[in-house]
Amino acid sequence: MTAQKTEQGWARRLTRYCWRYRRNVLLALGSSLAGMAVTALVPLVPKLIIDDVIGSHSRPLAPWATLLIVAAVAVYALTYIRRFYGG
Repeated sequence: MTAQKTEQGWARRLTRYCWRYRRNVLLALGSSLAGMAVTALVPLVPKLIIDDVIGSHSRPLAPWATLLIVAAVAVYALTYIRRFYGG
């Protein structure tokens, strides 16, 4: 039981300390989650490009290529925010 109380003690102390900087914690966590969401959705764009632009020629390439560039810039910006406020 003593080890469990010690673990709860340091975890609670760490949580209280982190919540003093609530804005930084939320910005780091939020930007991390948003960046991972964008990163998870990026593979859908090349799939669409291969299937619809190259395969069936039913869509133009420019908007999808632009979307990939915008996604890369967004991930870069969100990673910067996460590292800046997380550090």
